[in-house]
Amino acid sequence: MLIPHLEAFEKLKEWTDLGNWLQKTAKYLETMPTKYIPKHKVLAKRLSQCLNDGLPIGIHRTTLNIYTIIFDQLKDDKDLWTKNIAIYSFGLFPFFPKSSLQVN
Repeated sequence: MLIPHLEAFEKLKEWTDLGNWLQKTAKYLETMPTKYIPKHKVLAKRLSQCLNDGLPIGIHRTTLNIYTIIFDQLKDDKDLWTKNIAIYSFGLFPFFPKSSLQVN
């Protein structure tokens, strides 16, 4: 279910559509029976794109919530954590110097 959902990202036109996409992404991740995220590199890229400084703060907050869900799932598996932290950090670290205090 997550893979077709990730592919749907390319068809989004408005930031409101992006907000709905992010909410569904969060639900998928919360209900996944495994810590392994299929197409995790694609997900990391999409999340990074959602932290674009031209998007509203609400999109940023929802995106950061998804990062929290992912990191909570990975924290108990040291091997998965070390393999994936760089992939997800790629989108996070450039975001924080530009973000507002409301999001930080």
